[in-house]
Amino acid sequence: MFTINDSLIAANLVNLSKKEQDDLIAIIRGKDKRQTRFAKEILLSRCRPMVEFVASMYKSSNIDFKKLVRCGEAALLKAAETY
Repeated sequence: MFTINDSLIAANLVNLSKKEQDDLIAIIRGKDKRQTRFAKEILLSRCRPMVEFVASMYKSSNIDFKKLVRCGEAALLKAAETY
């Protein structure tokens, strides 16, 4: 199974260790809304370079770059919630 640690950390796009990734995902899946929101903000800020990198590969598709980034961030959060 592919995780964000596999090749993207090696490419310095995401600077989360496996433990940090697992801890953030556990908090996101938890019941405390305040901690969940904070963990989501951390996850997004730490993974933003990866999301922007992937979105940049679709620049020629005539879709707004900011919209691609927003969709990528939404997909990242959805994946974290169902991980």
